[in-house]
Amino acid sequence: MTDSSQNPYATPPRAAAADVQTYQGFSGRGLPSTVQQVMVVSILQIVVGALELLVSAILAVYTGILGAMSTGAIEMPEGEEEALFVFGIISAVMLFFGSAIFIAAVLRIWSGIAGFKFKRRKMAIFASVLGMTSALTMYCSVFSIGMLIYGLIIYFDRNVKRAYEMAEQGMTPDQIRDPRNW
Repeated sequence: MTDSSQNPYATPPRAAAADVQTYQGFSGRGLPSTVQQVMVVSILQIVVGALELLVSAILAVYTGILGAMSTGAIEMPEGEEEALFVFGIISAVMLFFGSAIFIAAVLRIWSGIAGFKFKRRKMAIFASVLGMTSALTMYCSVFSIGMLIYGLIIYFDRNVKRAYEMAEQGMTPDQIRDPRNW
């Protein structure tokens, strides 16, 4: 037989009770993990904002096509003239959603870029909430809902609020991320 220390499938030896350390919790020293997550949220805000810009462009194209159909610029088959009114309504709804998504996308990208410097926390919260308009179109709805929940958890954390306050007082992002300042 071979030595059990060479067997990767062998049960590891039990540690003595004196060797086991219990978790004491966060010691209060070092950079809080939620402050580290601000960078992740900022990157995700930029990515979602870019995707929402894409969907607002697609809605603008559809709005143009339906608008042209409703005004008669595109010939309709004989007997389909009553559909022009429906195309006009659909075009107006798509224009509304496309405009709202475009505004939300620009705000998401802007707040994501500002998040790298711990600036504009309230705008990032507003952009996350306004970004739910893309969920109404079912485009990126799961991602928008996830970003809203994740973003609000991070942005309302007391350590993140403190990090943004530190930036308002003139500290650089590197100074904010320095564990010695916490």
